[in-house]
Amino acid sequence: TRPTGFSSVPPSGPAIPVTAIAACAPKEPTESRQDLMEASRQELATAVSERDMLFALVKEIAVDMEEMKRLENIISVTPVSAESDVREYSQLRNDMSALKRSLNQRRQRLAEVEEQLQQSGLFTDDLQDVIDIMRKQLDTQASEIKTLNTRLLKANSSIAELNTTIDSLNHSIDKANNQRDSIGRNAARFEEELYTCYYIVESKSALKDMHIIESGFLRPTRLTRDFDNSAFIAGDKRSLGALKMTSDKARLLSNHPDYSYEIIDNDNTKMLIIKDPENFWSHTNYLVIQTD
Repeated sequence: TRPTGFSSVPPSGPAIPVTAIAACAPKEPTESRQDLMEASRQELATAVSERDMLFALVKEIAVDMEEMKRLENIISVTPVSAESDVREYSQLRNDMSALKRSLNQRRQRLAEVEEQLQQSGLFTDDLQDVIDIMRKQLDTQASEIKTLNTRLLKANSSIAELNTTIDSLNHSIDKANNQRDSIGRNAARFEEELYTCYYIVESKSALKDMHIIESGFLRPTRLTRDFDNSAFIAGDKRSLGALKMTSDKARLLSNHPDYSYEIIDNDNTKMLIIKDPENFWSHTNYLVIQTD
């Protein structure tokens, strides 16, 4: 039992103030603490930046995948035809080349982000899995681009073959058209020759001077065999129904059936009326009329 009247203060000496103990405790320098906080902030900023770069790559790869689907849809859905626009084909090739360059850039950036993450203290197996998945997506896209490029080259080859075929067909058509035009011209020329007739109305002496007729003593007047037809007037058998003369006399020297024509008076002159053109011109295409 504690004796009554004894003090609780130890007899070993005066008490040490608490403030003195606290003052004797070691203190962390203020500058070191600020440096640590600044380093932590920088590390956090770096980690956030690397994370954002990774997320940005994920979005860019997703955009590339959409572009890949668009190109694949164009090549798969659009039928190959000779009318395919060359500019469209060139644009597809340019788009695929741009996409291929983009994938190479993504692959390089992914490697750089991976290296940065591995050097930091934030790298985990989960991040490695994400990077591996992204790398596989890039490899898949590169393979698809190669496949699409091959298909596009085949399509271009098919277009070239179609164009060659069409050029050949166009050449054949042009040749056929030329032949048709030639046949048409020949037919028109043949028709013109078929229905062209020649006539002359002159005196006996004029006809002799032009060597169209010949006559002699006790010989009847007749047409020569090799006369010059430049003196004749050309006409159309189908439209030459009547021939008016400036003389009151008319005598046919060329050979025409009597029933196919008649000569009538017309104001003190004569007029030849061709009643049956087909039979009238059946023996000769030349009509020679002597007016005296």
